[in-house]
Amino acid sequence: PPTPVKITCALSCYNEESRISHVLAHALCWADEVLVINKSSTDRTADICASHGPRVKVVNFPFTEQGDDDVAAYFGHARNDWIFVVTCSEVPTRKVIAAANEILSRTSDDIDLICVPRKIYSFGEHHQTSPWSISYYPFLVHRKRALLTKQIHANFSATDPLRIATIPFADDCCVHHFTHASASGYMMTVSTYVKIEIGQMGDRQLEAKIAESLGQMRRHLTGIFKCGGQWPMILAAWCIYHFGLILHAMERINGGPAQARYQAMRAALISAEIHR
Repeated sequence: PPTPVKITCALSCYNEESRISHVLAHALCWADEVLVINKSSTDRTADICASHGPRVKVVNFPFTEQGDDDVAAYFGHARNDWIFVVTCSEVPTRKVIAAANEILSRTSDDIDLICVPRKIYSFGEHHQTSPWSISYYPFLVHRKRALLTKQIHANFSATDPLRIATIPFADDCCVHHFTHASASGYMMTVSTYVKIEIGQMGDRQLEAKIAESLGQMRRHLTGIFKCGGQWPMILAAWCIYHFGLILHAMERINGGPAQARYQAMRAALISAEIHR
């Protein structure tokens, strides 16, 4: 039989003392190594990681906001070339790990990454018709063959579409993603996330992004209305994200924040009042 491919589980985190112990215990059941990117946590995160033994490697990095990650620098600290990326919000099932291992045992030299199904929960629930429902994400990446960037939504890509493997979704064969835990947490995260996302775009991309966001809000309305009693919450969160993108894009188009213009206007008004 083929030799099992060794996998590093890579986890970036900041102040995750309440969740990281469970994530590490799970990852140590299937990963050869767990690489923790500790983004300058100020709680007990690093101490908890150290208590899980030598297969957990902690590397300290300066704090960066979610979405502003240098994955190539992170992966440089891994012992293995195949890296399964997770967060403390995610739990891969036993079957999805087995499916990934089966693919790697057959074709590890012929692929750059594996797209893994992700079942998304928002504010404590999963809704099949929500825009946050089932998605496919390249959780498993070959660090030397895949293309690695700092671009939000495009950190990992393949050199050729034929070098991508995909695991079909099943409820027991996916990564369960528990996100949007609270309204306040969502508001804080999305305000930073949309700023970074627009900041990574060139000026010529901004108008297209505005049109895309308006289209996304319209496109998912019908499905959101089917999300039971939570539909107003899902609608608000979805629109806040896209309105945030539009706000930051329009600000760039209009020449940036208005502070300098307000300062000039105040100076002119005060001057006029003094000399009246």
